[in-house]
Amino acid sequence: MKEEYFTTSNIYDKAEDIINQSYRTSGRTKSEEINVENSALLVLDMQDYFLREESKAYIPSTTAILPNLVTLSETFTDMNIPVIYTRHVNDNDDAGMMGVWWQRMIEIGNPLSSLSKLFATDGKTVIDKTRYDAFWGTELNEILKQMGVERLIVTGVMTNLCVETTIRSAFQHGYECTLLVDGTSAYNYEMHLASCVNLSFGFCKLNLISEILGAFDAR
Repeated sequence: MKEEYFTTSNIYDKAEDIINQSYRTSGRTKSEEINVENSALLVLDMQDYFLREESKAYIPSTTAILPNLVTLSETFTDMNIPVIYTRHVNDNDDAGMMGVWWQRMIEIGNPLSSLSKLFATDGKTVIDKTRYDAFWGTELNEILKQMGVERLIVTGVMTNLCVETTIRSAFQHGYECTLLVDGTSAYNYEMHLASCVNLSFGFCKLNLISEILGAFDAR
């Protein structure tokens, strides 16, 4: 079920191929215009629970996306663009169907629940969430409104669970979203591709990290 479909050597070409295939399948046309005004970077659940090989939930392709996301978050911080991190944690009282479905939880006391120390999260907004949807039961929407955010650039894990669910929710909340295909990953290529097809059809744009950075540089 798990595979390392992104590697440090193939990630750009592989992600570009996923974007092209997604738009062909969904029947949509990729827009060359990228609007990054009033944006925020949303980094979903880049926790050791998903990044460390000793964890049962390890996602192999995070090895390739992690350095790019660290650089991206640092660049956005330097450009004074909001960066928001989420951390998925559960206990018996708040897990809901997550506990029923997975039968195990990422408890707050678990050392692997921490965000990767490669991210400079001091002074940043870090939101704990208990469901796939980062808006459900959290203050995320209120924080974005206070910041004047209209567009979300979404990264993190897993593409087919928390990433896809959060983008669908963001769409319902009125935010324009961009999924960074080389800044997200799932357990395998098929899961990643399926989410990209679904999201490009009805919920968001697909882009590469380099394209977003280029749009900011062009302002």
